[in-house]
Amino acid sequence: MGFVEQVSKDIDEVFFDEGFFGSKHSLDNKEITVIVDEDAVEEIKKNWRDELVKKPVLLYVKECDIERKPSVGSVIEYDGRPHIIREISKQDGVWKILMGRSGN
Repeated sequence: MGFVEQVSKDIDEVFFDEGFFGSKHSLDNKEITVIVDEDAVEEIKKNWRDELVKKPVLLYVKECDIERKPSVGSVIEYDGRPHIIREISKQDGVWKILMGRSGN
């Protein structure tokens, strides 16, 4: 097994494993395993000055689990509530999505 294959296997079997970092959440009405980075959100909150966006959430989602390509400014439903995507990037088949709710 080569390096790329090993990284892909580790992403599936370690990082997104519910026994390690993964947890089940609903994203656009589909239950998937994601990684919620609460530690990074605390740091982001200190620097995020946009008062219109509340309760920031930072997720890592496997590309294969998302049915549509997310983009900044689009609305995505997370655990039954609409969130606006504020920042997004993808690396090694994993989306990093920073989003927040509008208003309350």
